[in-house]
Amino acid sequence: YYIINEVQKIKKNIIKTNNTLLYLCEPIKFKNNGININEFYILNYLLKKINKLNLNKNYKIILKLHPKEKINKYKNWINKNKNFNISVDHISKIGDLLSKSKIVVGFQTSAMNLALESGFEVYSSNPFISKKIIIDDNRLLYIRDL
Repeated sequence: YYIINEVQKIKKNIIKTNNTLLYLCEPIKFKNNGININEFYILNYLLKKINKLNLNKNYKIILKLHPKEKINKYKNWINKNKNFNISVDHISKIGDLLSKSKIVVGFQTSAMNLALESGFEVYSSNPFISKKIIIDDNRLLYIRDL
């Protein structure tokens, strides 16, 4: 019932002229071929591929923090990537951020389901074919396929 209610609110408030990529953050920690993979590895991967997404050159990236994450967790990473327009939002509700977004990206957070149900273009930032994610939805796209 929560999802149905949220989807209706989001669809009613969608701003069509937006140019925002909403990144749904979550704690990530695993190994792939002996390499430690974490949130920053995945975000760097996204930045390498971002030009292949359908955004105009004045796009902005909003990082929506996972409830378990601290507000300043991404501060150093954002400072290292000043050539991108990146901000953190830890206050807004997920539905409000979705309605202002053009593209939604996340690794495998459940909030991606809400974005899919609301009709958004949703990508997983999982770069590894061998790493299965918990979202099993044929509408989900992958950054690695761009």
